[in-house]
Formats: sequence, structure tokens, C-alpha cells
Amino acid sequence: MAEASYWTEGKLLILYLLERLGFDIPRASLEMAALKMRWLTFFDLQQSLGELEQSGLIELYSRDDQAMVRLAEAGREALPLFLGKLSHDQIDRAEEFLRDHRAQLRRASQAWATYQVTGEGQVSVVMKMAERDLLLMEVVLNLPDEQQAAQAVNHRRSAHGA
Repeated sequence: MAEASYWTEGKLLILYLLERLGFDIPRASLEMAALKMRWLTFFDLQQSLGELEQSGLIELYSRDDQAMVRLAEAGREALPLFLGKLSHDQIDRAEEFLRDHRAQLRRASQAWATYQVTGEGQVSVVMKMAERDLLLMEVVLNLPDEQQAAQAVNHRRSAHGA
């Protein structure tokens, strides 16, 4: 019984986090949150995300080269039915995490960068900013080598919490 509770609570906390955020987030950010909060082990988290997707409670999709997660309508509808299975302490800890990390999670979901080798001696870095499904800005930088492109992408990620 305790094992079933562990799985149920972990999945509910994932749904709760996505619902309270109100925006799609990178899968890596969701994984970081769940592991930091010790909701599930890494492998249990991967299995839970797969089960939540298969049951239609979350949607996993790709945005450029970034894996993203969104709460599906079925998840939004199911959450209130099972929220009582979470303790007040679990909800309080999740809310505290959200207070401390919401801005970082939003930045990671709104701004991202990728690079690709476009030809011999040229690499393009593409940086984008979006709000929900609306692309607000896209900047393309052409750089002379892959090392500089990787540095630009990594700098954007570290500066914006992605």
C-alpha cells in the first residue's frame, strides 16, 4: 500500500506543479524540480512521466531541440478529484518550491537557444523568446565556429536559468 501511495503522490505532485505554474516547462526543469523535492527517484520519475502521458494527463512535445511538458485538459480535470491524497505538508512544500523557483522556471520556458552548423566555417545560434504559443522574438547569430556557438547557448542558459 505504501508503494502505491508513493507512485500516486509523485504523479499528483507533478500534476499539481504543472497546474500551479500555468505554463509549459522544459522537461529538464520538471525533472529538476521533482528530484530536488524528492518526490520520486530519477527512474521512477521517468516511468511516471511516461504513464501520465499515456493516460493523457500530460503532454510531452518537442520545441526546437527542447523537450517540453504541459498539463493536458484531462490532467487539469483529474487533479481536483485526487488532490485530497496529498498532505498539507506536501502541498506547502510544493508551494514553497514554486515561490522560490517560479521566475526561474518561467524564464526557462520562455527563452531558449540552439545552434546548428550551417556550412563550412559557419554556425548559426538561434535564440527565441515566447509567451505561451506566441513567438515574441527570434535572433540569429552567425558565428565562425561551433565552440563560440556552444558558449553563446550555454551563456544564455546559465543567465536565464534554463
